[in-house]
Amino acid sequence: MSMIQKRLPISNMQCQSCENRIERALQRVGGVVHAKASYTAGHVLVRYDAEHCTSSVLNNAISGAGYTVGEMTKKKGKYKNAAGILVVCVFILLLGIEIIPNFADGTATKEAIKVVDDVDKVDISKDTVSVPPANADYGNGTPAHNNEMTQVQDAKQESSTVPNPRLVKKAFKQNDSQQVAIEGVGHDFQPPVVVVEKQVDSRITIDLTRFDNPAGLWEIYSYTEKKVVIIFQAKPSLNEMNFFSPTHGTFGIYKDGNIIGVIEVVDDLAKADLETIRDKYLR
Repeated sequence: MSMIQKRLPISNMQCQSCENRIERALQRVGGVVHAKASYTAGHVLVRYDAEHCTSSVLNNAISGAGYTVGEMTKKKGKYKNAAGILVVCVFILLLGIEIIPNFADGTATKEAIKVVDDVDKVDISKDTVSVPPANADYGNGTPAHNNEMTQVQDAKQESSTVPNPRLVKKAFKQNDSQQVAIEGVGHDFQPPVVVVEKQVDSRITIDLTRFDNPAGLWEIYSYTEKKVVIIFQAKPSLNEMNFFSPTHGTFGIYKDGNIIGVIEVVDDLAKADLETIRDKYLR
């Protein structure tokens, strides 16, 4: 037996579902004894017996799963196409694909995610989301995500049956303050979008007890100001954060440059329509 361990860069891996698909594809290859993918690092670590497996076989398995082995594509803006990535994550959460296998009634839905050659040629503003594009430049870039959500009418009908709190949740306002809770599960937030009122002090609680690898750089990014407004370190338990915005707008919650959730700031919390806000991210 001749054991080899290799770290293969994957150019279009962006979420936990991507990790799971790549790991499963490699684990089905004869001679592979271990496979661990990381979308945040952009690679998969493989240990295999060189007498029963070759690099080309590994590459073919990864390609067969819909991913590309090679140098990671770097982007100038850390937050480029972030809104589109969030829509894909919300879409997966909605439909119960791998992250949440079943709906409450026990049924599962399968839909399509389109893989494209160049994410820069995909106009996500027309097809998926109306959030202003983020163009911040931190100079160190992140891998491009080459998955664009395919819009299917059946998916829209299914999404209307999903309870709002799973996707969008209002803060609870009392007197001159408001509070809202988010739970991190796997690599995702539940709900992925929270709504707060402008000019009101907010206490946002983020429970990362069940979140995979909470260690890292966490940032709150303002799409209106096009800059990071809060930087914090998280712990694998309850995290409380004070948040305040004088105007309405959209703020992205990022971990290591990857969007995890959104804070939607509205003029009047009581009048905020959760269906409208949900459709802003999935329509």
